[in-house]
Amino acid sequence: MIKTNAARLLDRLAIKYELHEYHVNPDDLSAETVAAKIGLPPEQVFKTLAVEGTGMKSVWQ
Repeated sequence: MIKTNAARLLDRLAIKYELHEYHVNPDDLSAETVAAKIGLPPEQVFKTLAVEGTGMKSVWQ
């Protein structure tokens, strides 16, 4: 299983979590679809984005 950056961050912070593998459809990445694939209610599925940096840069520059 490939670990995401979010999982690595949780490891560093000693926060318990559980990874689930599922087939990804790049045309439907919604939390609702993921929840159905792994058998959890949608309100228990959180999509993550973890960033680290020292400042903000515009993506338009």
